[in-house]
Amino acid sequence: PYFVLTPPSLLSDKARGFKDGYLYHLVVMGRGMMSGYGSQIMKERDRWAVMNYLRHLQKTLPSSNAAQGN
Repeated sequence: PYFVLTPPSLLSDKARGFKDGYLYHLVVMGRGMMSGYGSQIMKERDRWAVMNYLRHLQKTLPSSNAAQGN
């Protein structure tokens, strides 16, 4: 059998509770199965724009936990 591991969703209830600085670090440096995007998003202003977009998605989309029945 072939198993694909995917990083946890940043739309989960747990991720919604993360502080902005922690999410910023995840996006820039990565963690675990999620690689960082710091080398592709060079300007700090653009990195924070990604954070603002992520927070917008977290406010407007349902939790990934709800989709999984958790």
